[in-house]
Amino acid sequence: MELAEGQAATAAGAILSDLGASVVKVVHPATTFSDLEIRLDQRGKQLLRTEDMQSVTKALSHTDVLITDFTKKQLERLGIDRQSSKRWSQLIHAHISALGYDHEGLQISDDAAFYVKSGTTGLMSSGKPLRFGNGQASRSGAFALTSAVIAELLRRERTGFAGAVETTLLASGMYSISNDVTVVQGSEKQPPQYDRRKPLNALGNSYRCADGQWLLLGVASAADAWDKFRTIVDDPTWMSNPLFATEKLRRINTTEIVKLLDVEFSQHTRPEWSKRLGHIGINWNPIAMLQDVLLDPQFDACEIISPRHFLATPIVVRNVPKKEFDLTLPPFDIESWDQKQFPVPQKNQTLPLSGVRVLDTSHYVAAPALGSLLVDLGAEVIKVEPPGGDPRRGALPHLVEGDPPGLNRSYHMDNRGKSSLEVDLSDPPSLEKLHTLIKSCDIFITNMLPYRQVKYGLDGDKLTANNPKLIYVSLTAHGSKGPAAKNGGFDLTAFFARSGILGNLTAQVGVPPRSRSGQGDHIATLVLLTGLLAAVHKQRNTELGSIIETSLLGIGTYTIGEDLLRQKMGLPSGSIKPSDDYYQCADGNWIRLGTTGHDIPFNENAETIAKKSSSYWLEYYRERNIPAMEIPTMTEVLADPLVEQNAILGSIHVPPVGQIGTVRAPYHFLDWNVLPFTRGPNLGEHNNLLS
Repeated sequence: MELAEGQAATAAGAILSDLGASVVKVVHPATTFSDLEIRLDQRGKQLLRTEDMQSVTKALSHTDVLITDFTKKQLERLGIDRQSSKRWSQLIHAHISALGYDHEGLQISDDAAFYVKSGTTGLMSSGKPLRFGNGQASRSGAFALTSAVIAELLRRERTGFAGAVETTLLASGMYSISNDVTVVQGSEKQPPQYDRRKPLNALGNSYRCADGQWLLLGVASAADAWDKFRTIVDDPTWMSNPLFATEKLRRINTTEIVKLLDVEFSQHTRPEWSKRLGHIGINWNPIAMLQDVLLDPQFDACEIISPRHFLATPIVVRNVPKKEFDLTLPPFDIESWDQKQFPVPQKNQTLPLSGVRVLDTSHYVAAPALGSLLVDLGAEVIKVEPPGGDPRRGALPHLVEGDPPGLNRSYHMDNRGKSSLEVDLSDPPSLEKLHTLIKSCDIFITNMLPYRQVKYGLDGDKLTANNPKLIYVSLTAHGSKGPAAKNGGFDLTAFFARSGILGNLTAQVGVPPRSRSGQGDHIATLVLLTGLLAAVHKQRNTELGSIIETSLLGIGTYTIGEDLLRQKMGLPSGSIKPSDDYYQCADGNWIRLGTTGHDIPFNENAETIAKKSSSYWLEYYRERNIPAMEIPTMTEVLADPLVEQNAILGSIHVPPVGQIGTVRAPYHFLDWNVLPFTRGPNLGEHNNLLS
């Protein structure tokens, strides 16, 4: 049952509907929805039109989950707050809000909580603050709630008792930039903003082409691509300059390289560069505008907008067609739930995934982070790494001054509690041992390119044929179908650039801003977790596994789905409420108003606000109970009492440093605790598992 007014809770209900749940939305009898609202986040729901709480409480006695974003006081008045809901032992009370269930201050918008209060806006904006897409924060945060709900359902299956779960948009926003948060916890310094003129790697940067269109190179290591790139530039002589002879020198002189590459890219159009870059296999993506995305055949292959123009959750279950909807929201028949029987618990285990074995062959960020969240829930996760280890281990952007060489704090966050195997897949005996180990596993996670999966016999079709109960989870950059399926990519290129997100932001400031490291990846992690836990639920009830697929491109386009759907249907772009926007004050500082969906008196405009200081306006709005805030730095975010109140941060003991800071999953279980955090594994620390 969904008792909610905000977009994040509504989106969570739609995601669960897509996954097969029967979702009933409680509304006032006079409530109506536009076609666009139904296509976005009301799809597939039934409506309980009532002002009578007796009807609601009657339905709750036969309900698995209550999704709500009402305030604690509102829920207490209705008699369905967290404590009162315990009278229904089977009911999972699932709450999502901007700043917390117990927060008694002013409520703020999803966007203000996810981007501003988390520190994301301060990290990404230089000058005018960036404004993300309509509903982008809400749909990103919704997956934290759906993951927690399904995890609690799995626990209820084992214990017979349901509990309460909670998530906030603030926590989800901080989780998305958790790479930066872990660094700030160690250094107590604001991370530097990215500057396209001074990147760490000139071949991982944005460039403007002769036709005015931008593209984004996504080369992880310039050492591998430098010689290839010299074959396609008009004047390769400068690439032989001794100042650029080694990767170390190229990092030192990256500003000069960017200037030279700016000239090179300005000589040809983006389609021309597409041919050149494709010829040498360089990873890149267009910085697409919304209209570009809708013409992209790879976007169609991701099936994020259905043929009938409904937004579709970016989780693909192989051989299971996505649900199709129409604009009808049928009335709910309360009698249809009267005979519902709740399952008898099968095992006396308190953690949702106790006894579950997971083999994780993924690397970098999004898919490995999934494994760490499974460890929290009780699973045994075995990480398979190539000789030399996951490239993430020593990634330069995350090293904290004073840490020993090779210590990457965010690596421990996303790989905590795992075992590690160092395996050379090209060695037949080692590969055979790995296949033997897979037979004992319940879940297999990979982000290998499809051709590599097949090459080593690690594709979903083969592994599930050998083990029908296996849940196979695959994350790719662009999806398993379509012309770009064979191409690799990162969240920067696939989630942000090709999806239209970065194009939207570029239109605001003229030059492509840079997303933060792992920002899109960690949103993808929550999407993966939702799909995987739903598959575990199916596995326990049918003894059958599943092949779960999603992509960074699909997830990015889903989060910006409202803007894409408006563009596709020829509707005007969504308007920004003046009371939920950024304003520059007389002292040059920016403030953000962050009201929720309720109408409030607002008589100022940008010209008026520009005449007085930020301190004046912050006090002015405080006196009028209108939420207004400055754009905080990351150090200010970590000092915010809301971060402690929502238990967003944690710590891991990592020798020889001791306790290092980390970021928890962006949800809480109120009736039980996840496992204590332990460090990520040393490379090959558990190779005995292969013997």
